[in-house]
Amino acid sequence: GTCYMGKFERDVLQGNGNVEHYSGGSTAMRPPFNGRNSFNFDNGSSYEGEWRNFLPDGYGTYIWPNGSKYVGFFEAGCFHGDGKLYDRNV
Repeated sequence: GTCYMGKFERDVLQGNGNVEHYSGGSTAMRPPFNGRNSFNFDNGSSYEGEWRNFLPDGYGTYIWPNGSKYVGFFEAGCFHGDGKLYDRNV
């Protein structure tokens, strides 16, 4: 399956975003549907926080494989509102 973290307008992908692929057929391998939980993506990134409709939504932490991370609020899979981006390369 696939999880897209980015912007939609009128059900069309807009701007920059990330497509994450996950494998397996069991619900244990899929992003959580709703509630607070964590998920590790196949590319090595992870998200821990609130989910809604298979997307990060609410407060959470997204960590890229290189160790950079965003801690803050998400809405429908997008960074939204207050948050901090920690760039490991700076």
